[in-house]
Amino acid sequence: MERKEMSEAEVLTQIKDAISEGYDSYEDAYAAAVEGANAGIPDMMHFLAECYFYGIGTNISNREGSKWLKRAAEAGSYSAQFNLANMYIDGSYLQRNTQEAFRWLSMSVSGEDPAAEYELGICYENGIGCVKDLSQAALWFSKSAEQGYPEAQYELGQLYFNGQGVEKDQEKAVELYRQAALQGNDKAQSEMGYCLCTGEGIVQDYEEAVKWYEMSAQQGNAVAMYCLSTCYGSGYGVEQNMETAFNYSKQAADLGHVPSQHRVGVCYLAGNGCEENPEEGVRYLEMAAKAGSAPSQYSLGLCYESGIGVQKDVKEALKLFEKAADAGIPDAMAEAGFYSMQGQITPYDPEKAVRLFQKSARMGSAAGQYYMGLCYETGDGVEQDLNTALQFYLQAANQGHEQALERARDVQYVIDDNK
Repeated sequence: MERKEMSEAEVLTQIKDAISEGYDSYEDAYAAAVEGANAGIPDMMHFLAECYFYGIGTNISNREGSKWLKRAAEAGSYSAQFNLANMYIDGSYLQRNTQEAFRWLSMSVSGEDPAAEYELGICYENGIGCVKDLSQAALWFSKSAEQGYPEAQYELGQLYFNGQGVEKDQEKAVELYRQAALQGNDKAQSEMGYCLCTGEGIVQDYEEAVKWYEMSAQQGNAVAMYCLSTCYGSGYGVEQNMETAFNYSKQAADLGHVPSQHRVGVCYLAGNGCEENPEEGVRYLEMAAKAGSAPSQYSLGLCYESGIGVQKDVKEALKLFEKAADAGIPDAMAEAGFYSMQGQITPYDPEKAVRLFQKSARMGSAAGQYYMGLCYETGDGVEQDLNTALQFYLQAANQGHEQALERARDVQYVIDDNK
């Protein structure tokens, strides 16, 4: 049975009913709030602020609501201090001010509310309104986590897993993830899957990992979907199924997960788990490339270079190769170097080309090794040396580079003839 989505009006009514619970009507709730606020009761001042924010027994007035919320916070209402801090963080009704947000949060934690303790931990973790201090973040996450707050359990788990602000303890991290995951925290569920896949902090168990990933994915967690795609694509904990793997990647990609967008683009180009569709492949690669994915920039460059799924444009291909090369993609370095050596759409620069080929080759790129072989065979950009050329060709050939294998044979013949 499908769950009916509530309208904004229905959501507002639900909020108003919850706030005014215990009163016969909205008007009675508002009257009680006015009386208590005028009597100087801090929590009733906060109640009156909520009446104004949500229109409970009175017209909505954000100005009056903000005024009474500040009065309540100044009078010592911990809940008002917490809500006021969030308003300063969000910039809702008040101008965004992270220093003021931090100040009010620091007061609100005296009420020992786990949500306030968690938010203060977030401030210390990210340097919001304060100097970044991971040990203080761990302290406040710990206080909140001890009260069973799942978001704090997850964040504290992250700190223990990475050894930030606390001594590294991956077993403790897993236990915190589990506590949060059992309460439905999708990030913690995804982390449980990761730990079970890698065996970090817990005994490796792919099947159990898939269960946690599935729970997280059902809540819309794109990272978990991406990991499930990996599991189905490789047969980790489940029977290998490339179509299911593709579908999980596409779900995550459509949620904006950049690595999934790259994976989907590559799948469409190769027809891996889906019907081959170069145009769709290019579309997804473009999404990822615009988001800064260097592997996508390289793959998209290959598409523009060959006219696959897009009109051929070698100038655009070179731009993409150069971006990916700057980000450290070795095959992109080799491609960018090739254009510098060729000197047709960019100035001829053999020295630059050799630098790119050398770096690419050192990083294990078969293309870079092949081009270095060509340079040493012909003497372009380096002193000619057939023995060195042969070594580079063999390195590339060992990685399956067919042209390198052919050149290695030819160079070997020349070396043998010269003996």
